[in-house]
Amino acid sequence: MPTPRVVMHQQYLGGTVVPVRHWSYKKLLPVLFVHLHHNEKTAADIADSVSRQAGIEFIQIINNEKRLIDFTINERFYRVDPNRVFSRDGAIASLDRLSKASEEAVAAIDSFQRFLTSFFDSTRTVVALHNNTDGEFSMAHYQQTGAGAVYQNPQHDPDDFFITTDASIFDKLRERGYNVVLEDINAVVDDGSLSVYCAKNSIRYVNIEAQHGHYREQREMVEILLQILAE
Repeated sequence: MPTPRVVMHQQYLGGTVVPVRHWSYKKLLPVLFVHLHHNEKTAADIADSVSRQAGIEFIQIINNEKRLIDFTINERFYRVDPNRVFSRDGAIASLDRLSKASEEAVAAIDSFQRFLTSFFDSTRTVVALHNNTDGEFSMAHYQQTGAGAVYQNPQHDPDDFFITTDASIFDKLRERGYNVVLEDINAVVDDGSLSVYCAKNSIRYVNIEAQHGHYREQREMVEILLQILAE
């Protein structure tokens, strides 16, 4: 089993420290695991396990097992979704929805996202791991909005699916019978999510989305994706 170098970065959002843990290996596969929502424990456990077994670089926001990040600037409270920080408009919308935006808060988020994106480049596939609640977020979102091509296997839970910005990965996952969405960068709204950031910066992106507790299913999805990326 590869031995990781683990660094805990102490990043600031305003006056609040937000730790970001980084696993790296001497011989890196061209894949980067990303875990943004610390409360999504199934995804975190799988990313940790596969990272260690396969020697895959992995960055994770450590946030007291909470989904949203709370921070303060000059004693003023803010809250933001860490998967909405990758564009200015997305950050403003997230701040306004969860607290209230200000120029100081937007500037702090911009600095934080620049640190996160310093790990990304076009030579590696960014693989985000997320969990959802039964029926809360599924492929139906894309079917209703028309923001991407959708393949759904009726034998699989619609809460367990891939989202990718890469047509070849979409085709290979569809051929293997997995639920998969090909996100259309021209149709999707730039909400500050990592998928849109990667598409705009020519970085291959895959989100492995599974229901909380679906450890076996999400683990299998990770392993299938790694096989495809190795082809």
